[in-house]
Amino acid sequence: MSEASPGAAPGARKPNRGPSAGPGNRLALIAAAREIFATDGLGAPFSAIAKRAGVGQGSLYRHFPDRLSLAVAVFDENIDELEAAVAPEDAGLDALLEE
Repeated sequence: MSEASPGAAPGARKPNRGPSAGPGNRLALIAAAREIFATDGLGAPFSAIAKRAGVGQGSLYRHFPDRLSLAVAVFDENIDELEAAVAPEDAGLDALLEE
């Protein structure tokens, strides 16, 4: 097995970073799913999502065992981003208690 290096040919294998790649892979999968679901709908093939994220299907299924869990993760991240966008900088627990 060869490992990909900078400037390696497309399709060359990337080195396995082990468990440390997990959080980054999860974020990449959610971002890829958001894009693909937006264009192809929730029935889009998992293989397309994994490919867009740059991971194997095994990584996708390790993080998201089914379509619903992936869709919920995308939805949760969308809600988090929306809340962050509309929340004032100084709004915290104190601001909520003052109302």
